[in-house]
Amino acid sequence: MDYRHLKKICQASGCDFEYAKHFYEKVNPLFLNAGQKLGENFLKASIEQINLTEQRMENFLNIRALNNESNLDKCNRKQVIAFRLHTLFLTMVEGIFTPDVNFIAFLLILDGNKITVGKNGADITNLRELERISLSRKLEFLGKHGFQEIHDRRNDIVELRNAVAHLYYNIQESGTIRCRGIPISEEKLGELLYFMQQMSASMYTIHMLYAVTDGKPQKIGDNNPETNSYS
Repeated sequence: MDYRHLKKICQASGCDFEYAKHFYEKVNPLFLNAGQKLGENFLKASIEQINLTEQRMENFLNIRALNNESNLDKCNRKQVIAFRLHTLFLTMVEGIFTPDVNFIAFLLILDGNKITVGKNGADITNLRELERISLSRKLEFLGKHGFQEIHDRRNDIVELRNAVAHLYYNIQESGTIRCRGIPISEEKLGELLYFMQQMSASMYTIHMLYAVTDGKPQKIGDNNPETNSYS
């Protein structure tokens, strides 16, 4: 497979190509390892993730459309930010970002890394059991095993998620959101949403590549100038 193939799927899924290429280089070896260990069952699991992601994203886009309704023009700045926190941010974290984090954590487990239920609990061995682990611990787990850019956003995502879920935050006149003393600007909120959306789109793209090739190893960016051109 060459860069043009990856770019084509990125365009179809709405994913930033450069981010997807960067993410692919980290995740694809884990996909191949999982495929070798689980065979057809992992391919079925990957296809199931494609279907679930499409369903979740359709629902998310329906919710996001509410943010474009003209009645928001009648709301003040605080009301608009609160509306976006509850309709966009919380929905993105719970419905799209966390399932992707769970799947990456599962790939890392299959690669020989361990995470337990509690400090002295049993090792997690499957995807469903990961739902018992807090998002904060899972993001820390990902950070320890090569996904630093996800871990770097852990505090902001987790603290803001908890604050919004429990209505425990304050929106200042400037538009800054404060939760447990952590200031998050409107721009930062937008960056977090964009990051989570691009991560989800990248995971979707990788699932698609894995599925359409039946789990066969693919080589990105060989030394052939023709195949390396993705224009």
